[in-house]
Amino acid sequence: MPVKWSWSFGPETAAQLNDDMGWNCSTDPNRIEPRTTYTFTYSGSAPRYSLATDANQNVTLPANTYSPEGWFSVPLYSDATAFSVFSSNLLNVRGNASGRNIYAFQNGTSLRLYVDNVLKETTTALDLFDQWNYFSLKYTMTGSDWGGQIYVNGSPVTSFHQDAQSAEVGGALSFASRGDGDRVNYFGQIILHDSMADSGEVIRYVTRVQPTVDTSENGTWDPSVGSDNYKVLSGSFDKATYTRCAPSNAGNNVICQAQNLATQIGTPVTSIDGITIHTYSSGTGQSAFAALSDNNSTYANGTSVVPAFGDTTYAYATSGSQPSNGSPWTGASNLYLKYELS
Repeated sequence: MPVKWSWSFGPETAAQLNDDMGWNCSTDPNRIEPRTTYTFTYSGSAPRYSLATDANQNVTLPANTYSPEGWFSVPLYSDATAFSVFSSNLLNVRGNASGRNIYAFQNGTSLRLYVDNVLKETTTALDLFDQWNYFSLKYTMTGSDWGGQIYVNGSPVTSFHQDAQSAEVGGALSFASRGDGDRVNYFGQIILHDSMADSGEVIRYVTRVQPTVDTSENGTWDPSVGSDNYKVLSGSFDKATYTRCAPSNAGNNVICQAQNLATQIGTPVTSIDGITIHTYSSGTGQSAFAALSDNNSTYANGTSVVPAFGDTTYAYATSGSQPSNGSPWTGASNLYLKYELS
């Protein structure tokens, strides 16, 4: 698939990412916080954020974003004060069973590729500071030989290297950067692919769109504010706004529509490589899933989760094309966002 998962940083704090949204990172706002100082953006983009971090602050993505093969890409702006002796695992893929990793290690102005924790190659000096760089780690943990390769700004800076290791099913993805100042590393977004055959090194932008219409519901859904579900199911996370289904039964769902995609994206667009819907919910042990569609009939469903009572549980769905016909998403596409109990 063109894109497995994508994330555009918003105003969510480190505490929200860690405590409410399924990430794993420090909750200290003096170490990690959303900022608008430097943003990875395009002309016409809606206001956006970067995640600003201190040196060696590891940020681990939600557990169900891991794939045993694919691409892990982030744009990073490190200002001049980040040029120091500190080093870090810039992009890291960890296998749960082995406890070993494939990673791009940032050391000075060079990058080191490790496969199965074994150093495979060190790049020549790169221009890594005071500008945006788009880092991509191509990797596989699917066979008897693991493999990895590093790309920067769309071009390979190492060869593809392998190392003997058993295949992994589960794992985790994390990122971190170096620096010697006050949150001098700015991560602009995240894109994941689940196949090395994808063009994961190609520079893409991720943005957020807002639901604009309360389309339909099955069961009784009550928004916390007002009478329209779409007004509380917004493009940024806020535990104070939600819509509740009670009593809850299998098949109950709530659907919102995000209209005028080109307008929300803020620039003319002919093709979209993927759309991800992110959901957070709590419950009483009943499974649920997120889904998205272009016609409110044929849906791309995400993996089912079982929301925890009193705590939020993350679920998502991604589609790289319009589910009804396989055609590319465009700025004129209809976008239906669904959360369903199962």
